[in-house]
Amino acid sequence: MSYEIFYDKQFIRIPQAKEDKFLPIIYCGSNNCYEVSRSHRGKERRARSWWNDTYITKGKPMATEKEIMERVEEIKQNIIDRNNEYLKENPDWDVYSDDKFGYFSSITMYGKHTGNTTFGMYKGFYKTGIKKALTLEELAEFNVFATIKTGYYSDKDLEKIGRKPFHYTVKTTIDLIKRIGEAEEYLKDTKVNFFITIDADEYKMKEIRRKKFPRRKKEKQAIEVDHFFTIYVKNYGYFARKTKYGFKYSYSPYKKYLTEKEAQKVANKLSKRLSYDVEVKRIDSRTTIYK
Repeated sequence: MSYEIFYDKQFIRIPQAKEDKFLPIIYCGSNNCYEVSRSHRGKERRARSWWNDTYITKGKPMATEKEIMERVEEIKQNIIDRNNEYLKENPDWDVYSDDKFGYFSSITMYGKHTGNTTFGMYKGFYKTGIKKALTLEELAEFNVFATIKTGYYSDKDLEKIGRKPFHYTVKTTIDLIKRIGEAEEYLKDTKVNFFITIDADEYKMKEIRRKKFPRRKKEKQAIEVDHFFTIYVKNYGYFARKTKYGFKYSYSPYKKYLTEKEAQKVANKLSKRLSYDVEVKRIDSRTTIYK
């Protein structure tokens, strides 16, 4: 089954007098389309590109935070309604669940399996995009600009009616709004759409956000205790940390938790994710836990 993979996002903030608007640019691609990547030494990988997500803005290039988040909820409700209609004809069909949003929407986040993509992840994708949105002027500091253009296939349609395709590079908010208005006016009586993208690879955008939104390191407090809790994985050992496909373990208590509740929460997630037999153990031994 074909599905869409969302890898990253970089929203462009459009400052407004009353309420800012956001132009959502997302980095995504279909699971069944491939490309040869220069950044991966010529190896084949799933194709992906930056494009203006007008589905979330109801066909417009930009929208307010409220409009985007309301649209997120609307998309979810549309999926539920459609699924309920299908259930009437197919009683054995799956009942919608937020935990399996990706399965019902044919969307996966950050390359995860559709069955592991929750509605919370989908909603958080847009909330974080808004929170870490940058103006074009801020992106220009790193030589990243926006492009407004017609597409390859639509260029042929324009030629048939005697019009020329266009391709503009914009570096300021004023220029962006101006060019969008011109593009809408130029194409209003045609069936041709224009596209907005940014000229940067995924690694550069991640580096820009690290510089613009540095993480604040939380100072940990040392707590002296006479006992602690840890997680034991049957037939393996003590849980140390999660990995991409499993977990690391140790032959002696490694991960230390202050409360049984805290340890049990992690154990439940581990058991669900990996289907291993795990249990929380209390260790009566003096140690220092950093919180």
